[in-house]
Amino acid sequence: PIIKVLLSNKEDVSDPDIPMLLWWALESKFVNNQNEVVALFKDKSLWEKPIVQHFILERVMQRLILEGNVKDLEDATFLFKNIPSKNQAKYLWNGLQEGMIGKDMTDLPKNLIAVIQPYVGMFGNAPLSFDISQKKENAITEAIEIIIDKNEDVENRLAYIKLIGESKIEKAVPVLLSIMRDKNYRVLVREACLKALVNFDTPEISSQVLDWYSIDLRSNETLKMAALNLFASRPKWTKDFLHLIEVKKKIPVEDVPEELVRQMQLLNDTEITKSVSNLWPNNGPASSEDKNDRMTDILIVLNDGEGNATAGKSLYSNRCGLCHKLFDEGGDIGPDLTGYDRNNKKYMVFNVVDPSADIREGFVNYQVVLNDGRTISGTLVEKSIKAITLKSMSGELTTIATNQIDTMSPNKISLMPERLLMGMKDHEIRDLFAYIAK
Repeated sequence: PIIKVLLSNKEDVSDPDIPMLLWWALESKFVNNQNEVVALFKDKSLWEKPIVQHFILERVMQRLILEGNVKDLEDATFLFKNIPSKNQAKYLWNGLQEGMIGKDMTDLPKNLIAVIQPYVGMFGNAPLSFDISQKKENAITEAIEIIIDKNEDVENRLAYIKLIGESKIEKAVPVLLSIMRDKNYRVLVREACLKALVNFDTPEISSQVLDWYSIDLRSNETLKMAALNLFASRPKWTKDFLHLIEVKKKIPVEDVPEELVRQMQLLNDTEITKSVSNLWPNNGPASSEDKNDRMTDILIVLNDGEGNATAGKSLYSNRCGLCHKLFDEGGDIGPDLTGYDRNNKKYMVFNVVDPSADIREGFVNYQVVLNDGRTISGTLVEKSIKAITLKSMSGELTTIATNQIDTMSPNKISLMPERLLMGMKDHEIRDLFAYIAK
């Protein structure tokens, strides 16, 4: 009853903490008081409250679907039956979609499917999505036709490509490969096909993408990175790719960024590790002695003159800004540097030269091996009993059901390269640190 009253406070909807605190309070009651929690929603007026709409409905439905036992699915059916209006339906629908990630939609009970049916195709793009998840052949065929059609809405096509990949619709593989090779399709669509193909363990995927990589894909940075991530996702595909570099000499080692080299090393395959060591001998961790010498050298450079902060900004953007935010600009793969002791040269140099010495909580990179043979890595954004969400170096979120995970382990090596400053001239190093200390 206390939670119900607090959920009704309109003023708290914009508070940075209270809405989520209320959700956690409510969620904690599911274990022993699930009937009472669900009974709250018999009160139609509660559905209209801003906090309930924006923070509670989606999470309640997601939790019920994730747990997925008979009682949970009965309660999910009850909520869909008691929706006061379309305004609330979209929140339940989103929660259902999130909860079903990594699951088979065909496992849902018939009575739940029946109450969901009126809302199928009502929200967002890709109205065939639910039927595709149900593995309905006519919906799959129609979606493939939409994907092929260059005149169809691009957002619909991207959504169907992603869903077909996640649902592992094998009959779509030849279509995805065909679009990947066709320069007449938009780069966004071709990229989506490459990302979807990662879900399939089909031999021709590796061979065809490898063939097309040298012909066309590597000439476009977006397609190049999508292809490289595909190669690094499975040990067999990684070996095929490294063979083209090491033996066939068809691909230059410079094509592969350091973070992808590290991802290949983490596949824990002796053959791959040997090839990576041969191709990128300087990519492994530096010795303590080398790090100490490098820190001393950089500090001498920094104390030898003043840097230009204006010139340092572009250096920061190119070398650090992808992962680190500073002055509200940059990425969020690594910690926000704004609050650091940025004028402390010794402290900053230590963290740049030896980033693995102190990896902050929340920025540990996890290596997840799936039971279909894929390997995915990223920082852990969210974790529950039934699923985890990882954020990749590119910022892309991937939700994985726990029953798909073979092993999951934290990496002791930071995502940040140790040799970040290698190749920079002395004045550029001073400029970079002048901007960071600004």
